[in-house]
Amino acid sequence: MNYGRPEDHLSELQACLSGGQLVVRGDGQLNEAEFLDYGRDRTRVFPADYRVLCFVTSTEELAEIVRRCNRHRIAITPAGGRTGLCGGAVAAGGELGISLARLNRLLDWNPYLPAITVE
Repeated sequence: MNYGRPEDHLSELQACLSGGQLVVRGDGQLNEAEFLDYGRDRTRVFPADYRVLCFVTSTEELAEIVRRCNRHRIAITPAGGRTGLCGGAVAAGGELGISLARLNRLLDWNPYLPAITVE
C-alpha cells in the first residue's frame, strides 16, 4: 500500500493548528534526541524513523489533522505517555507523529459520581 508523506503537505497540516505546533526534524525547534523521543516507547528497542511531529492542543485540531491525513493517505502514530512496552506506538515508517501531550485540560469534574472529563 502506498502512503503519502507528511512532509509533502506541511502547509495544509499547519493550517489545521490554531494553537498547536508542527515540527520538522532538524528545523531547530527540538533537538534531535528530544524529537526522536516522541516517536519511541519506553522500551527504546525500536528506533524511531519519522520526519514530522505535530503537537495538537484540542480535540478539534486532532480531528482535523486525522481527516487531512486520511485524505492524503498519510499514516499517523499518536504519542501519548509513551509508556508502551511492545513497540506498537513507535513512529518507524515515516508517518506523522502526533503528540497528545498538550491535550491536558480538565473539562468537567463531578465529585458526586465521582467522574471527570478530560481531553
